[in-house]
Amino acid sequence: MKFKLNDIVDRHKGETCVVACHGPSLAPYVEKIENLQREKKVFRISVNEWFDFFNEKPDYWVNSSHEFSIENSILPNWAWD
Repeated sequence: MKFKLNDIVDRHKGETCVVACHGPSLAPYVEKIENLQREKKVFRISVNEWFDFFNEKPDYWVNSSHEFSIENSILPNWAWD
């Protein structure tokens, strides 16, 4: 999905947000965060390999990994005509 910065600036102003990184300290909170997200009480921004920790997809995904990038992980697998 391609969007401009103006498409997201203040889009969630006044809403509660969870920014979820990942690691063992997150484990006790995953279920609670997912429940709040399903109930539309929070929106979630997840970083990197969110799928290793959550069943629910994040509202926004930020990729900040030098190993996993669109350029070296996604584009080579696309079939270009």
